[in-house]
Amino acid sequence: MKDSDVKIVVLKFDGLVHFGNTQLSDATLTFRSDTMYSALFIEALKLGKNDEFFKMVTNDELLISDLLPWDGEAKIANIDEEIDETKYGKSTATDKVSLDIARGDEDNKPYTVGGFKFEEDKGLCFIAKGCDKALTLLKQLLASLALTGIGGKKSSGYGRFDFECKTDCKLTDRVFDPTTDLAPEKAGLLTLISTALPKDDELEKALDGAKYRLIRRGGFIDSTTYTPTFVKKRNVFAFKAGSEFKKPFSGDIVIVGNKGTHDVYRFLKPLFLIKEAKKHE
Repeated sequence: MKDSDVKIVVLKFDGLVHFGNTQLSDATLTFRSDTMYSALFIEALKLGKNDEFFKMVTNDELLISDLLPWDGEAKIANIDEEIDETKYGKSTATDKVSLDIARGDEDNKPYTVGGFKFEEDKGLCFIAKGCDKALTLLKQLLASLALTGIGGKKSSGYGRFDFECKTDCKLTDRVFDPTTDLAPEKAGLLTLISTALPKDDELEKALDGAKYRLIRRGGFIDSTTYTPTFVKKRNVFAFKAGSEFKKPFSGDIVIVGNKGTHDVYRFLKPLFLIKEAKKHE
């Protein structure tokens, strides 16, 4: 990705966010890159820019990291360490009721929604690397997504945000770009800062000397145009951010939908940080 730039995109949330695991009552602090790619792709569909967005990600013209805590700086040094959520805000649990009219049951059904409220000067951030055109498109999609929100319970106003793009020269030097003239053997150890999966023909090479953890990625398809009802995505196992590799890979985009009105993708493209550069005479 030549002639590209690196930005820190900071998200500040006006209200509650709901980043759950499998239950509505769950509440986590971070948001993974593959989910963010999907959220951006849905906004691109709305704006008629989905082909442009897909092409840019496929060609590595736009890459993003997982969303990580922000308190004035990006918390990426020890990306695989457990986060102390109390430093960034407060978890909440809201009791709600619903009517299961579809089943002819008009009794109130209680349920609990977990959420997280960031302190005023805290939020999330992600690293974005891309050419000028790609970063311009990213800003357009973020402006639309900010009004929609990210995470769950968006119809209740959860997950809406303001955003700002910042430059960090020290970080720029550490983001590894395999399309530049820097040879992989000169990069040294690479830390994955996104949720990613090599293509089948890249897997053996990527695993050579790697230290990694896997994470199962599933969930529901968040698109009102795909089917009238919620449909589960096909489960995929991917490398978790914080995994370390000696040899980079370009990653994959996997179709995880099933018989809907359009393809549903899981974007499992890697973004690496150089952890330790090798010394060469």
